[in-house]
Amino acid sequence: MLTGDPAMSRALPGAVIVDQLRDRIVTGLYFGNWQPGERLPSIRDIADAESVDRKTAAAAYHRLEEEGLVEVKARSGVFLRDEREGGGGNGVGPLEKLQRRWLKNSYDGARALGLDTRTVMRLFSAVSEVESTPVPIVEEDEATARTVAEELRGCVGIDARPVGLSELGRRESSFAGAPFAVTTPYYAARVNMAMPRIPLIIATLSLDLLHDLMERAAGGTILVTVPSEWIASRVESVLRQSAPNMDRTRVVVVDRHSDLRQLRSDADCVFVWPGCEDVLEEFEGDDCVKPVRLLSETTTDRVRTAVLDAALHRLAGPVSTSSVVAPQ
Repeated sequence: MLTGDPAMSRALPGAVIVDQLRDRIVTGLYFGNWQPGERLPSIRDIADAESVDRKTAAAAYHRLEEEGLVEVKARSGVFLRDEREGGGGNGVGPLEKLQRRWLKNSYDGARALGLDTRTVMRLFSAVSEVESTPVPIVEEDEATARTVAEELRGCVGIDARPVGLSELGRRESSFAGAPFAVTTPYYAARVNMAMPRIPLIIATLSLDLLHDLMERAAGGTILVTVPSEWIASRVESVLRQSAPNMDRTRVVVVDRHSDLRQLRSDADCVFVWPGCEDVLEEFEGDDCVKPVRLLSETTTDRVRTAVLDAALHRLAGPVSTSSVVAPQ
């Protein structure tokens, strides 16, 4: 309980009394006299202990409520606000709670490893620089390069830029500072020769994507919609090798001028290849499959690792050698 001054209410103006009473209560909070969520002394108890009238005690509690330190509940009393849940009265939502949890885990983890805040800031600054540096996504097929770039921008947060293989020579200088490049196994050797000083990551397809395609192809008449002839030829090649009823599977290139209704009427199932979802927005239902990912988890993990490696190299010095990450 707070120790009151019998002369407080007689010797000081009302506003000053409220200020001092508020400071005494805050001192009690600071020294842990009450725990988060705990009920505080009533307005009457505070008034009696501090020799002030109840109106003054209520004004002090109201001040603390405005500051977000306490919560006044009708017919229940005054409670110390739990900052872990209420965020000090700032209306913390799910996103802020998630950010706080991440920040706490990162801070505690860094301290446990002996890293001070300045070092952590330098590391994150280096990562941010790598993420904002253009990364070439090199492919002969424009649709594939575009889809891979969009997915890496969304999943990893890098500034992925699609580049046609034929453009690489004249655009090589614009990617001189790239931390790494990404391509598929088809063109790894050519890209590595064109950009020998830049580490190369080989992108592979999601196993879930291929498994789902094979499963649908084995189950009935299926229409596979793809965004380019290049992808169509690769998908047909895979189906010929793995699907026993290829004659019941049709692979077509679609655009905004395609007769979508006719295409759908001829198939039991429509399989929408990543990269042409915007063209087929109206295709919905259980008989329409729209895979979420084109790239394998291994590929995105490699890219995330490459971002961190590039950040560490930036802190230590420029990258002087290249490396090709072979697909596993």
